[in-house]
Amino acid sequence: MPDRVKSGQNCARCKNPCKTGLKCIKCGVLSHNSCLEKIRNVQMLNDGSVICCAATLLNGSQKVAEQLPAAVIEPGSDADKITIKFLEKLNLQKDLTIKNQEIAINALMEQVSLLKQRTEELLNLGTVSPTTAHDGNCEQKQTGLQRHITNKDASLAIMTAQTRNTCGGVINLNNDVNPHRRNNSRRILTGKKESLENCPFKAAVNNAQSHYHVTNMGPDTDQSELQVYLKGFAPNVQVVKMNARRPDLYASFKISVPRNEAEPILNCEIWPTDVIVNEFFPPKRSSEHYRQRRGDASTK
Repeated sequence: MPDRVKSGQNCARCKNPCKTGLKCIKCGVLSHNSCLEKIRNVQMLNDGSVICCAATLLNGSQKVAEQLPAAVIEPGSDADKITIKFLEKLNLQKDLTIKNQEIAINALMEQVSLLKQRTEELLNLGTVSPTTAHDGNCEQKQTGLQRHITNKDASLAIMTAQTRNTCGGVINLNNDVNPHRRNNSRRILTGKKESLENCPFKAAVNNAQSHYHVTNMGPDTDQSELQVYLKGFAPNVQVVKMNARRPDLYASFKISVPRNEAEPILNCEIWPTDVIVNEFFPPKRSSEHYRQRRGDASTK
């Protein structure tokens, strides 16, 4: 009779508690019934006893089919049922593998078919037939996608554009764009007549303001006193005191004055020594200004 026991010992293979299992008749090792199926060189005797003393555990990456030829099974024992169960599992696994491979092959074949169809569509773009009905005897001008443009034609057009300095224009290879000449710049006219007898309107008054930053003044400088002093040079001047970083050492002010009155304010003779006057928003210098400065520097 097989040595079936009920115990709280751990299985020799999975190391989990084994409540019911078979014990080896030689070494007394206890194992689950399912774990015995995965042990190599297990000897199943006619009476259902188990001998696993010379057994080696299978690696997890090895297939179940590798253990069947090595197992020594006595005919007419309960191991026949185990063998049949193994074969059924192997057969089921084989069917699933074949089915998965067939699905993958069908998907690849469908992708290849779609790629071939798309390639043919792209190759036929250069020879698209016209959609409008026409007489077969009349000739139609090939424009757009109907005309086949070779690499040689494209290279020649690019080289010609570079030679003639017309890269900014349209390289009209398809002959479907009419050339349109545009002026590079607009003409600007500014009136010069100060007074016209028959003219009912006049130009707007230029109220542009210039803003200056005055710093390094004495810390006890009063805003109202400074404004009264500057009104003697510019009647419409406005003075605003600013928050200095070191109010105990110096004071800073913002001066706003119309541009037509700004020239007296920029005279260094009206400011004390070491007082600094800067523009808040320096005007943008034109290219003519920089060319004039370079010319003045070259003459020195």
